[in-house]
Order: sequence, then structure tokens, then C-alpha cells
Amino acid sequence: MRVFTSRETGAGPQSFAFAQDARGRLVVANLWGVLLYDGAAWTRAATPAAIYRVAAHADGRIAAGGVDEFGLVEADAAGAPRLRSLRPPLPALRDLGDVVDLHPLGDGFAFLTDRALLRDGPDGLELVERLAPATGKRAFLVQGSLYLWTSDVGLRRLEGTSLPAVPGGEAFRGRRLDALLPATGGFLAAVRDAGLYWFAEGQAPREAPAAASRFVRDHAVTSATRLSDGRFALGTATAGLLLLAPDGTPEQHLEADSGLGGTTIEGLFEDREGGLWVAQDAGLVRLEVGSALSVLDRRFGLRGSTVTLHRHRGQLHVGTSAGAFVLRRTPDARPRFEPVPGVDAATWSFASVGPDELLIGTSAGVRVQRGEGPAARVPRTAELRAYSLGLSAHRDQAWLGTRDGLARLVRGTDGWRLAETVAGVPRYVRGIFERPGALWLATTFDGLARLPLSAQGRVSGPPARIGQGEIELSASGGRLLSAIYNGPVRWVDERNLRFASDALLAALPAGDHLRAALGPGGEVWVNSTPPRVAIPGPPGRPPLVRTLHDVDAEDLQALLVEPDGVAWFGGGPALHRQVGTPPAASRPLPAPSLTRVAVDGSTHAVTSGRLLAAPLHPDFRSLGLGVAPGSLRAGLVVEHRLDPRDDEWAALSGASLEYRELRPGRYTLRLRSRGGGEASTEAAWSFEVLPPWHRRPLALAGLLALVAAAVGAWVRYRGRALALRSRELAVQVAERTEELRRAVDELRVAERDAQTQNRLLEAANARLEALSLRDALTGIANRRCFDEVLHAEWNRARRSDEPVALLLLDLDHFKALNDRRGHPEGDAALQAVARWLERAVQRSGDLVARYGGEEFAVVLPGLDEADAARVAERLRQGVADLALAHPGSPFGRVTVSVGVAADVPLPGLDPQTLLRAADRALYRAKAAGRNRVARPAAG
Repeated sequence: MRVFTSRETGAGPQSFAFAQDARGRLVVANLWGVLLYDGAAWTRAATPAAIYRVAAHADGRIAAGGVDEFGLVEADAAGAPRLRSLRPPLPALRDLGDVVDLHPLGDGFAFLTDRALLRDGPDGLELVERLAPATGKRAFLVQGSLYLWTSDVGLRRLEGTSLPAVPGGEAFRGRRLDALLPATGGFLAAVRDAGLYWFAEGQAPREAPAAASRFVRDHAVTSATRLSDGRFALGTATAGLLLLAPDGTPEQHLEADSGLGGTTIEGLFEDREGGLWVAQDAGLVRLEVGSALSVLDRRFGLRGSTVTLHRHRGQLHVGTSAGAFVLRRTPDARPRFEPVPGVDAATWSFASVGPDELLIGTSAGVRVQRGEGPAARVPRTAELRAYSLGLSAHRDQAWLGTRDGLARLVRGTDGWRLAETVAGVPRYVRGIFERPGALWLATTFDGLARLPLSAQGRVSGPPARIGQGEIELSASGGRLLSAIYNGPVRWVDERNLRFASDALLAALPAGDHLRAALGPGGEVWVNSTPPRVAIPGPPGRPPLVRTLHDVDAEDLQALLVEPDGVAWFGGGPALHRQVGTPPAASRPLPAPSLTRVAVDGSTHAVTSGRLLAAPLHPDFRSLGLGVAPGSLRAGLVVEHRLDPRDDEWAALSGASLEYRELRPGRYTLRLRSRGGGEASTEAAWSFEVLPPWHRRPLALAGLLALVAAAVGAWVRYRGRALALRSRELAVQVAERTEELRRAVDELRVAERDAQTQNRLLEAANARLEALSLRDALTGIANRRCFDEVLHAEWNRARRSDEPVALLLLDLDHFKALNDRRGHPEGDAALQAVARWLERAVQRSGDLVARYGGEEFAVVLPGLDEADAARVAERLRQGVADLALAHPGSPFGRVTVSVGVAADVPLPGLDPQTLLRAADRALYRAKAAGRNRVARPAAG
């Protein structure tokens, strides 16, 4: 679903009808005129009044009609659209009223107004029939024939300039006919306040399926269309959109809570690529009604940002930052998320430990739910952040991954309880998978860990590590699949403790995904932005990669692929559901097109095969080109290449190109579109830039003739001298050949020396890069390294909803130390403090850096403010215990003041927020007398 507001279209909020012209542009009847959309940009033809109806002819003409006006939409001299009125000049025919319906017909158009039916053809506008203003009237185009309904006669068909009655059409006399659609063996007719009917000429109407007919009877149909797949779409004034199967049974009902801007629909239209356009008071919507992708969000009761997905008792469970939710069906068959009772904290994991029992991992411990009852907290887990839960092969046992490592849960006669914590394992355990004789852990900072298990299901030895950094695991098809953040997707070779790949995984580009899952057909899904799936190719063919461009989410955290092939993606406040792997588009992707050509601001026509009718003058300043993707689909990227100037394709930013300072010669502009895993055919236009006059063929021919005559005279003059000189040159050539041989030998020696110097230079550069991140005086990380690490840890903490802490340390009265004992003594103190800090801070991910002068900074990922304050106090005391003499300090020794700050990154915050808070805390420590630890003031 794609929504266009009036701000995007640049027109009035209310639209009424659609058409699509021969160039593929969408044509919209709008309150402010006629809108044209080429897939990249909206343009508007201003009109004297609102436009109610539009139509497009196969020959490229566009007609529009509205309040007391109708005509043709044409381009003016500058290429901008305008409306050329077709209202009859005779006063007797001018008062025709508003346009009710408009359709392409034969070689012209048919206009139905409040007072007449008119036909525009080769001989101009002709009156077919006058109509009484008070008479109800509609015109319908069905399979190339125009049908006119009036309340006083019923249904008639236009044949030439006559309107004979349709056999059986008198059944609609005195009844308002809102829609007439082609159907097998006849028509599908929507009758106001009566219902929905099948109708064939010469037969009495018979009622369509009762549910659909009752819907039409209760809700006025404002617009209807038959879709290319045989289904019907009915838009209503009060109840949104109803989709019917080809047999007339209701299939799907879309209202405001399904993503539409409201319940009032003015117009419906299916474009050539199968997208259904909906005109509403609030704007325009394009629906992929045949798409396998659907979106469930807060309109369906979901709250918070999705973190994890799990299937339990046949129902989908969703863990979000606001709690745990289960997807159910309401009595009217609509999906609805209901909160799991008893879960009031951010939910990160689930584990089904029985057919009727579910463990739920939250930011405030583990909960257990039995049946549909409220979840209860597992004793002794309230202070634990339950990142992950893992099933065990041993009955009545489960594994728990926390910020501090691994724990074991057991179930006794009185329920589940925390049995023990496992020592010696990495922190921040985000995934747990038990295998025969081994337990695999995926962590945020330390890669994968493999723990040996005893026959009793206990950890029996230290972990073995694979990889580093943030890695996620999934168990698929009896194998472990790993995804490294911003890295590749690989299998885990459990026997040899290493990663392995194959052609299928290699087809997935390394990107911003963090989770991977195997589908039932052997396909591999990743939660990249947008999501991708690698599909095994036919025998002997490479894998195929498809991209879900319609998944509109910036940060997909959760991924679940079910045995029936349904893939779920969770990110932010929305949950996306894809049924099966996305196929290649059923309709070929059209090639892009040029919409505008302007040379130095002057617009030119685009001709077939040639971009410009005449070559460009060599002194031209700019060539501006408007580009449309040729398709109305979402997620398309247009690529361009100018031959022979460009070697590679480049993605177009926006809807225009501009070239300046092109050298003389012939050029070909090539365009293509990409999206959804496919590419369009290329479109190509050629043009020429002329050379300056003195480089043109005629001028060059004259110049060559003069040069040839001069050369001939010179050759004759020099001929005799050259014969004499040639003998002298023969002797010199022999001498120079010997000199050249000696020079070649010397060059070979020089080349070997240069290669040696290059290797030495590369090694020096590598050492220089390492030194650029180290402080020259203290040997620890410098300010540049600190800035990079703080930014990376801040982003990592935002993804994992974890705190990150920062300490700023300042040596007290350091200037007095330099003044009294000299700078060498001050430098020695800085070096001693740096060595102590680096020894004292040893956790993976922590960083000690020289911030500047006598200031140091310590980055502590995963620690809240209280934990960070304890670390700060230990560092402060350790510096004091160094007992470095400082006669200018009231403490008699070198001491430090420490500012502490910690925060969980939230949207809108950046690392500077944390840095400013730590700086304020440092100021408080110094103002309070120095040699102490302080936190930011509350509020």
C-alpha cells in the first residue's frame, strides 16, 4: 500500500476518477484540475473548475470534464499540460451542466453531462441525446460498448448515434444503477438500496451471493471496476472497499483500520501493472491487491517496536518494547493483537516448554504462562534482563541468556525456578541453541560460543569461541545458520568450529541484516532493509535473489519463517507478512522514458530514437532531462549511463538529469529501471554535440589541403638532405642501440629496488594507521579512536535496547604539578595514570582513551549509571593508590575527579548527549572539592 497526500501531489485533497494514458502516466480528476503522474513526479493542468471525470484514448489523447466544462488535455509550447475546452460555441448547447461520466469511444470520447450525451469524433462534437436535468443518469463502458442508464428508461446501448434499449434493461427503470461491470455471460450490476445482481441481455436480473448483495444494499457504491485477475472491486461512500471473487462472494473488506485514509471512496482504477488506485477525501492510495505481502500494525492492536516472533499453540506471539501480544481472529474474521495478561515489560524472547506452557523473557525477568491465563514471574528472575530463552533436551529444564551471561531454569513440583548461573561464559547472550553434547550461544560482543554439555545436561567445560562482534543464530533444517551484523550469512561447521558458505549464501550481499532463516524450500531469508531472500536456482543455474521493496521499514529486528513458507518481518511499530517467496513480476517492467528535454532552459520535443532534433551547439551551457521510470510501482530505481562518457551505470537521484561541458561527438543516453529483483529493458536516445567551426569537416578539409601543399614542397626540398643524413644516422643508431641495452639493464635493477621500497612503504603505512589511533605520550587510544568507538557502541546499544556508560576523568591541579615539578614530571604522571587505567578496565568492548590534556575517557558498554559509578570509584581510588607525589595538591598526591553518565539510546539522541552529561558530572565533582566521583544532577 502506498499513500499520496495532497502535499505530494501538489493539488486538492479530493480526487474523483482515474485513467492511464498511452505513455503509462496516471491521469487523475481532482478538485484543482487534472493531475498527471509518471511514477516519479506529479504535474497539474489547472482548470477553471473542479474536474470530476477523465479518460485516455489509445492514440494518446486525454479528455477531462467537470463543473460546466470539458475538453482535451494538451501540452503547450513549453510542454506543460493545459485544458483545451470543447464546450459548444452555440448558446443553445452551452448550458450542458456538469460532466457525470466520460469514456473513450471509437476514435473520440463520449461525454455524459447533466443535460446531454455528446460524442466527440473526427467531425467535432455532436449531440446524441438531450436529457432532463432531474433524471438519474450514468454511462458505463463495458467491453468497448457504451451503455447509458437513465431512471426514466432503464438501460440502453449506444449504436452509432442511436440508443436502442437493451433487452431486459427496463428492469433498471426507476432504480439507481451505480455500477455495471463485465462478467461471465453478461454483467454484474450494483443497484442503489437494492443489492448486487447478475444480468444478461433478455433475462431478468438475479441476485448475486447474499453477503455481497446485502453489503451493496446497505452501502452506496460510488465506483467499481473489474480487476485483471477476474475479481471485482467495489468502492462505497461509507464502508470503504469490498473485494469480490469472480463468483461474487466477498473476499476482503478494507476500511480505515486496514490502511485506507477513510471509509469514503470516490473512484477506483486498476493500472496496467495490477495496482489498484483508490481516490479518497484524504488523498490517493495505490494497493497491491494481488500482493502476497500484508502489514499489521497499531491499527490491529499492536503496540511498541517489534523485537521477537514465536509460534505457540498455533498462534503467533509477538514480543515488543511495550510487552507481549498474541494474534487472534475476531468474530468478524479480522486479525487483532491482544496483550498477554501479566506481561508489562519489554519482551525479548519466548520458549514453548510444553503444549500448554510458554516461557516469556522480558526486561524484568522471566514469566510463565499456562493456557490462556495471566503470566506469572519466575522466582529470583525479577532483576534479570531475559534476552533469550533456549529449549533443552532434558525434561523440565530450559536455558536463559542474560546481560551477565547464562543461567539454567528448572521446573519442579511448585513450578519453574532459577537453578543456577553458569560461570565463565560471555555476557549479552542473545541466542541459545542446544545440540547433542553442546550448547551454542550467540552474543552481542563476543561472537559465538560453544559450551560442552554432560549427559545430565550441565555445562561441563569452558567455551570455545568462533568469530567476534554481534552474531545471531537460527536453527534451520538440522543446521545452524549465522548472521553477522554488516557481514555475510554463513553456516556453522559445528564439528570443526568454523564458518562455512555455499553458492546460495554467497548470493546474498553483505548488508545491514542481523538475522537469517531457512525456508521450507531451501531458500534463505535475511532481515535486511528491505528484506531479501536467496532462492536455489534450477540445476546448473545460480541462485536467485529477490528483494521485498514494498516492506517500508528502516530497522527490521525480528524474522520468522514458518513451515508453510510464510515469512514474518518485525520492525518499528509494524509487522510484515509475506506469503511464499516473491516471484518475478508477472508483467515485464517497462523501460523508463524521457519527460522533458531542455537546452539552456529552452524545452525541446523528444523524438523516437533521437533525443534532440538538431545537434547541440559547442557553446551550450546545460542539457536538462526529465526522467520517468515508466512504471507506477513502488521501490523502483532508475539507472542511467551516457555512452561513451560513462563506464558504469549510476542510480538516478530524483527525477532529472543535467549534463554540462560535453565534448564534441555523438552520445547515447541509456536508461533502465530496477526493482523487485528484476530489471527493465533499456531505453536509448542519441544526440550530437557539434565541434567548434574550425574543427568541422569543411574547415578541416581546407586546412589539410594547405598543409598537404606545404608538406609536398618541404619534402622535395628536404629529400636530398635526408639521403645524406640517413647514412650518418645508421652509424648513430648502432651506437644508441648499445646505450639503450645498458639503460634497460639499469632500469631492471631500479625496478627491483622500487618494489622493495613499496613493500617497506606499505608496512610503514600500516604502522602509521595504527599509530593514528594511539596517543603519542601515553600509548593508549587517542581522541579520534574514542570518537569512533563511542559512536559505534551508541548505535549497538540502540539496537539492543541496552545502556552505555561514559566516564570522564580529570587530573586534579595538574597545572600546579607542571609549574612546580616541570613538564617531564607531569608527562610521567599522565603515563602512569594511563597504564593503571588500561590495566584496570579489561572487559571486552570497554575503551580507555586520552581525551585531551590531563583528561581521560572510559567507554563502558552495557553498564547503567550505578554500575558505572562503582567502576569510576574503583578507578579513582586506584589512581590515588599510585601515590604519585604532587606537592601543589592539597591531597599531596596525584588524584582524579570523575564524571559519570549512562543512558539507553532513544530516537532523537546522539552520543553527544552522553558526552555532555558526563562533562556536567565532571564539573560537579570538581566543584565539590575534587578527588571524587559525581553523576549528573537530577533533571
